[in-house]
Amino acid sequence: MVRVAAELAARLKSDALREAFPDYGRQLLTRKVAPIVVKQLKRDIAFVRHLDDHYPELPEATTRVLFATFKRRGLKKTHQLVLNFLVSRGLLPSFHLSDIDDLHDESLQNAIVSRAIGMWYHTLLSDYLEELRRSYRFQLRHDIPASQTTLTSAMKAAHSLVAYATEHQAATSHTALRTDTILAFLDQKPGYRNPLRRFVDFLNTRRHRFGNEKILLKTRRNEDNRALLPTSHQAALYQRWITATGKDTKKALAGILMMLYAQPGRRLVTLKASDIRKTGDHRYLIQFARLPLPLTGSAAEVMDQYLQWRTSNLERRQDIDNPWLFHSWRYQQPLSPSSITGYLKEWGVTADQLYQCALRGIIDAGENDPSILRDGYGIHNVTASSYLLTGGRLKSY
Repeated sequence: MVRVAAELAARLKSDALREAFPDYGRQLLTRKVAPIVVKQLKRDIAFVRHLDDHYPELPEATTRVLFATFKRRGLKKTHQLVLNFLVSRGLLPSFHLSDIDDLHDESLQNAIVSRAIGMWYHTLLSDYLEELRRSYRFQLRHDIPASQTTLTSAMKAAHSLVAYATEHQAATSHTALRTDTILAFLDQKPGYRNPLRRFVDFLNTRRHRFGNEKILLKTRRNEDNRALLPTSHQAALYQRWITATGKDTKKALAGILMMLYAQPGRRLVTLKASDIRKTGDHRYLIQFARLPLPLTGSAAEVMDQYLQWRTSNLERRQDIDNPWLFHSWRYQQPLSPSSITGYLKEWGVTADQLYQCALRGIIDAGENDPSILRDGYGIHNVTASSYLLTGGRLKSY
């Protein structure tokens, strides 16, 4: 297998790539059978030759420039193994998987604007995208949760609306977008109700379209998905988590931190190993926000087992410096939020339900000061105050 890899790499100009590719073949053999390895090597040599031909200085091959050629599928699926290997060897710059997803969303947003060239709404959508991105950058600067996927949904909704108005009502300007137009559109595509809110706000603030007219766009969240889990269900889940072993302790710890400590999945994947400090036998302090919180009892025992498994797993993957508490199998990468979503489906619960359980438990334990919820658990003041004022219920949307 090493011979196959060496033969494929023989014509490479870069000494570093020519030496690394056979090592990549050896690594693949520890994971896959020989015929699959040969197929993978032949596929990945195209990626390596692209690097060799276009980037004499390999650090110049950033995620952004590679995305221009290989797109999301190439970087996250077709060539993900060799990309991960080259990053682990220090030949390519480190990256986050979210960077690839963000670049993919940016390309989708730009494509929506490009498809509108020649239409009356081209400038309108271009200005809207600029406004969305300005807001996105503001959110990032002020540490407010923001997502490129949300921007893409907003652009899709806006494009669908103006295309509908053009086709069905012969619209030639944003002034033709009336309330009845929007409501008729939503009758056909109700899934766009929430993402369309931002476009209506944009039309109001930047085009002064609707004035004080109220358009009911925001949907009410499914109350079944927010209902507090029965005590028996909570107990069954907790028992399942504290008896987990091996790699299952990863899921178990995630569940415990969600149901007992009100940690949403998006925050779990940003926790670092350095946020955990052992203070004694089966006792930890964990830093969710400004003030550390104690982790004791069965939860701490799960943490013990998970950290032992995590160390051995990262040693086997030669990724011992991975900083993330919940690491991905990809070099130096954190767990994806979509993995947390998968855990929730496996448990048969929603993130809202676990969050509700956590808040109820925290308040019942006597933590009824919003500042404690903010500084210890990272719960926003508005959420904490609303929860307290409603007697232990999350406010409906």
